[in-house]
Amino acid sequence: SSSALLATAMETATLPYRLLPNNNNNYNNNATIAIAGGTGLGSSSNGDNFFSTYSSMNFREYLSCLRGPTTRHKILEMTASTEATATDWKELLLQGTTVAVDPRIKPSNHTKEIPTAGGWLSKNLYSLSMAHCNPSVEQQQHHNQYAMHVSIRRSRVDPSSLVTPFQMQKFQHPLLQSVMEGIATHTQPIGSFSSCIIPQSLSDLTSGGYGYWKHTSCIRNTPDFFVSTIGNSSRIHPLIEKRCNGIKCAISRFHSSGGSGNRGFYTADVEAGLAPEYEDCDEAVEYLKNLDALYCPPGCNLPSYEMESF
Repeated sequence: SSSALLATAMETATLPYRLLPNNNNNYNNNATIAIAGGTGLGSSSNGDNFFSTYSSMNFREYLSCLRGPTTRHKILEMTASTEATATDWKELLLQGTTVAVDPRIKPSNHTKEIPTAGGWLSKNLYSLSMAHCNPSVEQQQHHNQYAMHVSIRRSRVDPSSLVTPFQMQKFQHPLLQSVMEGIATHTQPIGSFSSCIIPQSLSDLTSGGYGYWKHTSCIRNTPDFFVSTIGNSSRIHPLIEKRCNGIKCAISRFHSSGGSGNRGFYTADVEAGLAPEYEDCDEAVEYLKNLDALYCPPGCNLPSYEMESF
């Protein structure tokens, strides 16, 4: 099931540049792509929106939507909807956005507090990149979102059944508008961000979940909507720090004063080609240290990496 989720998330997240040309015989006929903060190469139509819409996107455009502030910001993270996060995605996507507000209806004195747009990005998606990191780090710190892309598979139904007539009249792409507002409001990307909605659910894609797929939670519990994101943000910092400390600890066992008894085993492994040379490990730690400094969240103190402990 975990492998199926990862495969489905990758397939969905990379949809934009893999869409076939529009025709009347494929599901891409009503697929819509939106890009904000970046320059697209295709034919766009944005009207009064803060983003441009496209019917297709090439690979270079797709990568540009994930680019960080420098060429060294190239570590990406992925999240996806799962069995545990299954919910009414149509309602979630609209919550807190201008699409959900009908100015013709006067607010009631007993109106409930309106949730912030885009809350589903942090509350209803499961991290496929940092599942083993301490969740408290994510909750306690503010992070920099450099770029993000969101892809959504939905069931192939009449779009008018997903939104009200007023929303259809006011917005050319109501669901896409909601997704883009959610990204902009909740994550506040420093660079560009994009989204793609395609009217082909996982059930449609696999002909009702034939064979292996009908046994996975992706088909059983999210038949109408599947959401996958790829982002470039400082949330990856705990994972980089963990990898760096892991390599340090492994090397220190063989090169510190207390690890002299293990040096013979390490030397034998190096000569047999089973372990990397110390210099290679040193370079790997240095590279991870630089990455850690790049992706350190605001207000977070970098750990003191002491190379002498090796």
